[in-house]
Amino acid sequence: MPKLQWGSVEQESKEWEIAKLHLEGRSDGIKLKRSKEGAGQALYTDKDGKKHPLSHSFMNINGQIFALAGKGRILGQGTFGKVKLAEDEQGCLYVMKIGLIDDVDKNELSILGDLSLLRGSGRRSGKQYIALDFLGKSLDKVDFKSDKQRLEVSLKLVEAVRQLNAGVASKSATKIYHNDIKPENVVLSEDGKVSLIDFGLSSDKTIVGGTLDFLAPEALSEEAKALLAKEKDMESTEFVKELKGIYYIKDGYPASAQTDCYSLGLTLKEFVPTRARLYHTLGLMQADEPLMRPSLDVVKVVILAELYKDSDLDLHQALLESQYIADTVNEVKAISALLEGSTVTASLVTEQNLSLVKESPELSRTLALLYNLLGSEYFDQSTADVDVGCKKDKIRGFIRELLACEDKSPESIQAKMQEHTEWSVANLATRFDGLAVVSATPFFSRSQEGQQADLNQAQAANF
Repeated sequence: MPKLQWGSVEQESKEWEIAKLHLEGRSDGIKLKRSKEGAGQALYTDKDGKKHPLSHSFMNINGQIFALAGKGRILGQGTFGKVKLAEDEQGCLYVMKIGLIDDVDKNELSILGDLSLLRGSGRRSGKQYIALDFLGKSLDKVDFKSDKQRLEVSLKLVEAVRQLNAGVASKSATKIYHNDIKPENVVLSEDGKVSLIDFGLSSDKTIVGGTLDFLAPEALSEEAKALLAKEKDMESTEFVKELKGIYYIKDGYPASAQTDCYSLGLTLKEFVPTRARLYHTLGLMQADEPLMRPSLDVVKVVILAELYKDSDLDLHQALLESQYIADTVNEVKAISALLEGSTVTASLVTEQNLSLVKESPELSRTLALLYNLLGSEYFDQSTADVDVGCKKDKIRGFIRELLACEDKSPESIQAKMQEHTEWSVANLATRFDGLAVVSATPFFSRSQEGQQADLNQAQAANF
């Protein structure tokens, strides 16, 4: 964890003595500037009248004195200005965002207050100072120790975004959308807490900006889409120059859980284990059509299944310790199977299917078996085999077929599972070259693109 550097314990004590002597009871925004070396170095008197240099600046904000890290301790650049490390007398760490008053979005201050993240705000010499708790190291700088840690952080991040979007994190119960989720804006504390930072572009209404590489495609302006289409044929400097000349967000495009879901999926891809089954779900989170992206409640369940894939007992215990939309091990795996059977144009994760998983133990058990089959050692060890992908597609196709069938009685499910078992025994070595056309039903949500693909395939097959 970073700390402000003091020459000695005695020096730290002396500087705080001077700071309190000069700042306590004074107006907000009063600042003691650090002493720069050379002629004219600023010196400050202690209680005995002796003069001393200060290695850090001190500032009074909302009645609290903060020490601002000296030269070379800038943490980075935020949406509107630089970010410095700060500390109180007890050694608690803060980040101090410093920017021109005209560049500070009042909406950000309001959101930070509503999320109980604001520790103070003051003005001085045309600049705004915003004090926030120091919450940890950004994910792009974290050295993960294990795949388990990566999955645990993934689960916590998804929950943090879910709470933000659902209004759970807000004192006013306002649904807030971050609009700039990326590894640099997610931090991990030493005790494992995951937090979102930099709410400069956050809103409960519209998207006003963001990082181009992480923005949902539906929020991009036509100019931005045209520029991205020719990016590969341009020099990077030329691309950046043209990008600066356009407004790349659709004017007034509404922020939503779906737009944050897209950015979150890309962020998770940066650090989840490379061989995790979760990658299929991350691809669904980046579906072009927003309604095809899974809810974060569902994504949490899939990560949970991955995290405890080697122990149903540990998975059961995790379900007892926290709230999820799944109550049993079979339900966790069944919902995960729904994601396995979904594509970017066809989602099986409908309200009807989620209800069925809970209401039909036979269906839940069957889907759990299929989920286990897809994660079996056979598939894991044969990923280089071209046929393996086709066999996986066959199983995923069976999941879709099972959910599309109107008859979901235990007898029907058992009969279909028996057919699939017989196929598995007889044909696992046979390449599967196509999937049956499955009609849309109340249990099978199709995007417009998916419906057209069904129609084209049906016509080509003379259905």
